[in-house]
Amino acid sequence: MRSLKKISLFFLFIILTQWVSAQSGCPGCGIGLPVNIPEDTIFITDAPNGHIATYYDGDISFRMPKTTTPVHDSDPTVPAGFDINSISISGVSNLPPGLTWEPSQFDFIPANETDGCVKICGTPLQSGLFLVEVNVTAQVFVVEQSTSFTFPILIQTDTSTTDGFTIINDNGCGEVTSAFINNVPSGGVDGFSYHWNFGNGNSSIDENPGNQTYDEPGIYEISYQAIVDTSKYYLSQVTVNSVSCSDLLNGPDLYIEISDPQGEVIYQPAELVNASTPLNFYLYLPIGAGDYTLRVIDDDQGIDGGDDICGVVNFSQLSNGTLNDTEMSLSITILHQVDTITSVDTVWVYPIPDMPEVTDDITGPLCKGNMVTLVSSYETSNQWFRNNILMEGETGQELTVTENGSYQVEYTSPDGCTALSEAVEIFFNEEPPVAPFVNENNLLQLSDPGQISDLYSLQWLLNDVVIPDGTEATYCISQDGLYSLVVTDIITGCKSVFSAQEIYNPGYPNCVNATEDISMTDFRLFPNPFKSAFSIEATLLEAGNIDLKISNAIGQEIFQKDFGMVSGVFNYQLDMSDQANGIYFLSLQLNDQQIIAKLIKSN
Repeated sequence: MRSLKKISLFFLFIILTQWVSAQSGCPGCGIGLPVNIPEDTIFITDAPNGHIATYYDGDISFRMPKTTTPVHDSDPTVPAGFDINSISISGVSNLPPGLTWEPSQFDFIPANETDGCVKICGTPLQSGLFLVEVNVTAQVFVVEQSTSFTFPILIQTDTSTTDGFTIINDNGCGEVTSAFINNVPSGGVDGFSYHWNFGNGNSSIDENPGNQTYDEPGIYEISYQAIVDTSKYYLSQVTVNSVSCSDLLNGPDLYIEISDPQGEVIYQPAELVNASTPLNFYLYLPIGAGDYTLRVIDDDQGIDGGDDICGVVNFSQLSNGTLNDTEMSLSITILHQVDTITSVDTVWVYPIPDMPEVTDDITGPLCKGNMVTLVSSYETSNQWFRNNILMEGETGQELTVTENGSYQVEYTSPDGCTALSEAVEIFFNEEPPVAPFVNENNLLQLSDPGQISDLYSLQWLLNDVVIPDGTEATYCISQDGLYSLVVTDIITGCKSVFSAQEIYNPGYPNCVNATEDISMTDFRLFPNPFKSAFSIEATLLEAGNIDLKISNAIGQEIFQKDFGMVSGVFNYQLDMSDQANGIYFLSLQLNDQQIIAKLIKSN
């Protein structure tokens, strides 16, 4: 059992469900908790380790707290003594590829039930230490909070064992470095010899060879031979094939005598009376290093002066077979047990698949509210990632994207090898601010001129049709209709639009007040709003004296000019760059007639 680390907020107890996510496929877990743990506590059993390519099936049990008191013991910032209403398991990511899981249940009411379990099963396709991220939600009173945390699952490399040796890491993708353990070690004793053939062009006679790297996909057969030559030598049989010795009336009474290299007689059986050849002597005599002497003797009981030596031969540990003296021939059998251990195993190197290519359907600037479809070059076996985090459930060929991020897809081959695509950066630009406008005497103008800067361009539309030259912050209408103002971000191309149905007021032609006997036509103020300067343009129907005045919003006159007698076309540009942004009023006096118009200065 492992102790739980402290997690901020009272939801730390939810680590009890850290291995669970909203998937299924491993039913039938069994709850197995110690009998002596408290009723209101935090407890979890360990997730077992696994091995790559070996079926994984493990049950994990847990007990969740009924109140915040056990949580307070780990985190004093959490107040103790409050009942926990509910705990919900919402998801998990970064499980080892190939594994799935299923909990006993997803939602818990701690007042009724706190014990649960989960079964994790499947065949891991990749080794390593996986930090699994868990997402859970808990409720105390009416307050809900979600949190995430990680816990480890270790998937170890596969181990393959034969009689003679063990391979550590016997399969992989692209390149595999394997280690070899000799299962027949010498222990420092003489008489062991080895031969390794690693299947990659390398061989060794070392007892413990170094690692071997297999850097090309393929199947590599490793052959191993150990010769164990540590047994003693034993003389087991002596066969006297022929001798020239003989007695007068009967066959010779033969026996053999064996002396060690120091001349000591170490074997001498009783004689065989009236023996005939071939004559066998069976024994189990240890033979050490050096030359031994074997004599074949005819026991004459002292007659004619003593026993007859029928023949003498020398032999050693390696002298199996026939030995001859001048008038004698014999054969010896020396036993020596030599063990030969031969083993074969295989290293598999699977090809790394080609890196997936990701295409998209982007045809212009991306703005908030748009969608992008990313497509993997592989039809199946995909897994999408956003900002290096696995996107749970996103395993199709296509991915619909609505959030900013760095997107990648990982393809897993039938051999379990993976390839990760290059990252595709997706960024949705903010839309420019919507620019509401108001109608004052047929002049459409921004409600808040300050919200539109030089970073934006403007375009007026009438009944969804672009108005030529309608690109200023104001527009003087001449008919009823649906007017729209499209704001475009010059850098990103993103747009916003504001529309309103407007009614033309015939009392203000050209956006100025009408006088029945006005003596001018085609009166224009442009641009309006303006940044630093604006122009006045009009056609006088009769000559007259023109007087121009500009006042600010509080009625203070800031400009006055008497143009004297003017006829025909009147044009004048006024620079107001030294004036503050705001609303101004223009008064144009022609003889006894007056035109008043509003001006807006805005940067």
